[in-house]
Amino acid sequence: MNRLTTGLIIALLWLLLLASQSFVLLWSVFTAIGGLALYEFFSMSLNLSERKVKQLAIILGLIPFIAALGKQPDLLFASFFVTLFAAAFMLFTVYKSLDNGLLLLAKLCCGFSFISLSAAHLPLLVATHHGVAWLAILTIITIASDTGAYYAGSNFGKNKLCPAISPNKTIEGLLGGMAASLASALLAGHLLLPQVPFLRMVGAIIVLSLIGVGGDLVESIMKRSCSVKDSGTLLPGHGGVLDRIDSLLTAAPAMFYLIHFQVI
Repeated sequence: MNRLTTGLIIALLWLLLLASQSFVLLWSVFTAIGGLALYEFFSMSLNLSERKVKQLAIILGLIPFIAALGKQPDLLFASFFVTLFAAAFMLFTVYKSLDNGLLLLAKLCCGFSFISLSAAHLPLLVATHHGVAWLAILTIITIASDTGAYYAGSNFGKNKLCPAISPNKTIEGLLGGMAASLASALLAGHLLLPQVPFLRMVGAIIVLSLIGVGGDLVESIMKRSCSVKDSGTLLPGHGGVLDRIDSLLTAAPAMFYLIHFQVI
């Protein structure tokens, strides 16, 4: 019941947020979600000698979100490199007390890339033409893919997809998730963006669904490497914030660039 209740509350709040169509409000929420995801990632990945930098690492990870206010990808990437340079200088000051400096550097780069850079594309997506509609479709793709994969895998799953990374994922689940994404997102696309050519929409949905699964698997690698089941406990029945947005983190930049380069 906790999982269902939490899911319904999240869905309602997300719908209200999209309905507002306020860039500033959406940016504020994305930044808050990004900060929570960074907190979860560094909490589960940093060891005892590295935790002294956790608060500063989270602050540095928010720099790309600030740059996203400019609504330009070049500003976002410039800020990302500023974040990496600042992280390097931070590392210089604490290197002597670390067990492994290279390991901390890798963790910082991973968090800033997978969470900060990726999630900061969400405001850029909203700032595109019909951006809120595209974000709604992207949300439907990721949710339908996850839900379809769960039910298809539970009922028909026999062939493992990546057993070493995520033992429960199956090829049948992947196909079921893609089918659910296609059906749901095509209907949403027809209602919200009828001007987009049908075949382009189909291609985009398939690509984004697969990329979203990739994001899920990347987070599974992170959790398995850190020996944790969930990234956090903030969302009853769902784990942490990072557990809920892992697919969105990889799919959001992909959708933005499909639009930016006029593929869809």
